[in-house]
Amino acid sequence: MTRTDENKQIKIGIIGAGAIIPQSIHAMREEGSLIPVGICSRPESFVRVQELADQLAIPQAYPDVKSLLSGSDVETVYIAVSNAAHYEVAKQALLAGKHVLMEKPFCANREQSAQLFALAKKKKLFCMEAAPVRFAPVIRQVKEWLPQIGRIRMVQTNYSQYSSRYDRFLAGECPAVFDPAKAGGSMMDLGIYQVHFLLTLFGMPDSWHYSANTVRGIDTSGVLEMRYPDFICSSVTTKDCDGISGFQIQGEAGFITSDCRLNDITRATLHLRNGQDETFDEARVGHRFIHEMNEFARIVLEKDHGACQVLAQGTLDSLSILDQARMQADIVIV
Repeated sequence: MTRTDENKQIKIGIIGAGAIIPQSIHAMREEGSLIPVGICSRPESFVRVQELADQLAIPQAYPDVKSLLSGSDVETVYIAVSNAAHYEVAKQALLAGKHVLMEKPFCANREQSAQLFALAKKKKLFCMEAAPVRFAPVIRQVKEWLPQIGRIRMVQTNYSQYSSRYDRFLAGECPAVFDPAKAGGSMMDLGIYQVHFLLTLFGMPDSWHYSANTVRGIDTSGVLEMRYPDFICSSVTTKDCDGISGFQIQGEAGFITSDCRLNDITRATLHLRNGQDETFDEARVGHRFIHEMNEFARIVLEKDHGACQVLAQGTLDSLSILDQARMQADIVIV
């Protein structure tokens, strides 16, 4: 989707200076109505912010969050800072009257998220978690296929990725992604994609339990079991070893599979017991964030508070699961 009408442009400020920023800017520009007008991060990262502004052709580099939020051009913010900083930065943005699109996980816990959504509702602002799995076209196709595979009995998901920071962690360092005080860990970083995938397809489970491999108080890998009335979901997440990622939904009349990582699902195949197979392949040309950018822009431009509330509830449900799962693995929740 590309919009060029100036009356349908959303001027957006970027908060963060990490590796995800160029990808997000690319997707915003592909979407067409989200117009990056400024960027900031922590004051000590201002040189990096200036470099990003030049590299990505963003008009204004700000020295800190307060300066960006005071900018007259900024209507909305995209937040991609460390997990533990999400709540405070988003609260500042909402109090400044800005709509918020914030990277997953939305906050370090459910309570913080609930407070932000309540504040956004009070101020009639839009506040959404950027979790691309919820908006992937393949998810809609899988939903259409589910009745064909009969009663579901088992669901398996796997997101395995050896972290580029794991060796540093083993050597004694504590990168944010492995820091309990910064809402790190395998479940918060990768497991959340699987939780959103399952919630989008099946809703809240009846119960769940997380068993994890922990090192220095943080989960480096683990298995989340979610129980529904008729079936069990087993979700493996690893940052300490590689493996084959994807999902399998098994029913009495067939099954659905995909070999995609759950942060970027573009294809899946339906296998029926009668021998019929059908494959859906998005064959996407654009960036993997494009669908979430399209939906956020649509919600803001059409003032679709109903859709925003549905997505907010999905975020709260995901963090209910993540909070309890981490407690079950004796991981500190900040």
